[in-house]
Amino acid sequence: MEFEYQQTKKDYTDFYKQYYANGLKRRAIVIAALLLLAASYFAKDPFEWPWFLIGTISSALLIFSFYYFIPLLRSFNTLNKVLANEPVAFEERKLTVTDEGLLIESENLTKTWTWDDMTSVHDLSNFIYIILTDKRMLLFPKRHFQSDKDGTDFLWIVRGKIKPHFSKSIYGKSSGLSYALGLLGLIPVVGFITGIIFVVRGLAAPKDKWLVLIGSGGIAWTIAFFVLVFNTDLFGFQTSQVKFSQRQINGVMAAVEFYKMKNGVYPDSLQQLEENSQVWIWDPLRPGGKVNKTNEYN
Repeated sequence: MEFEYQQTKKDYTDFYKQYYANGLKRRAIVIAALLLLAASYFAKDPFEWPWFLIGTISSALLIFSFYYFIPLLRSFNTLNKVLANEPVAFEERKLTVTDEGLLIESENLTKTWTWDDMTSVHDLSNFIYIILTDKRMLLFPKRHFQSDKDGTDFLWIVRGKIKPHFSKSIYGKSSGLSYALGLLGLIPVVGFITGIIFVVRGLAAPKDKWLVLIGSGGIAWTIAFFVLVFNTDLFGFQTSQVKFSQRQINGVMAAVEFYKMKNGVYPDSLQQLEENSQVWIWDPLRPGGKVNKTNEYN
């Protein structure tokens, strides 16, 4: 099997856009869960829509930057460097499938990529691409195949020849930029989310212990932060809860007096107030008070 093809810079830029957009689609459920978790944190208690929207938008920007914009810019930067050193990159070429591998010929290039040089082959919208063992990529725009069947046949021929390998992405080990994103771990909740992402990526092949350590640190910091928040007054949380509780008590007292004016007697229990008004009778400072509706004010 053989065919002629010619790549352009636009082919590469379109490919990277499709590649990372497809990654977002694959992670749609996880992303939605992360957005809901982060937005719920920002929404505060009692629930406030403006903060919920701020949390949703901020988290969306963070996640899309992590999974799309930053990797896309990295790819564009790498592409420009590679193309600057390979003036023959856009020459018209002929590809021939042989028993040994793929023979690529052009006016100034003759190169055979053996089947052992390849780790995987993939089908992505308008492209077929092959990942090499050195993490480089061979890209073939589908428009150069005479028919869809030819493209499918090429894909399955190559897939049948390549020995099984694990290929996580079109990149090798994480770069310094990926490690720098670990600074997000200093942001509570956001750090927990990015920490999980770092640990998962770090445990994937090829393993990267630094991603695991950075991710674990982000998770640990978020846990430590909330331990401090709920068990000390370091961040003023308990003070704010006391003020909130005082406002609630004032509301309860007003509701009790209103009940007396309306019915001529005081209520037998505070739960009678809750049945007839919007007053909150559960003490947020006592265990379970605000979540499970236990421990009403005395």
